[in-house]
Amino acid sequence: MTHDLTGEYQHIFMSIELNVTNFYRQHPNLVDHNIDKIFAGIQRTLEKELQNRKPPKLRWKGAEEDLFNQLMDLSRIVLGEEEFDIVKDGNEIDEDDINDEDMDEDDEPIIETISKETMVKIMRRLRRSINTWSGSNAYGRRGYLNYISQFM
Repeated sequence: MTHDLTGEYQHIFMSIELNVTNFYRQHPNLVDHNIDKIFAGIQRTLEKELQNRKPPKLRWKGAEEDLFNQLMDLSRIVLGEEEFDIVKDGNEIDEDDINDEDMDEDDEPIIETISKETMVKIMRRLRRSINTWSGSNAYGRRGYLNYISQFM
């Protein structure tokens, strides 16, 4: 039996797909191929890091690089490699408004981090989802983007 990443890491899938959906609404010319290319870029970058090798040379067209950077930053936060600000309703939340149980001993917000291996698996799973919803099947070039947009 295979391990269901989507259940255990639903919050990560949702965060990634929410970012993709918001970006797609601002850049409606994107197609599923662009998103697959971005997910593949993140996957390849993390795989190279796991092998202690130089990052891959990635080539972007149009807005792809902006979304790649946004999702790579999100990945770094989930991996515990970058700090982040907590924002609610467009406003940064003051640390005084956060419950003590949500903070560590250094008054930093607690976030559950994952391994690079797990993030690579998440990217692979997202790419399979793109393949399911786009391409030669009946859903078209924006099948994945239109599908996830329904839920965000």
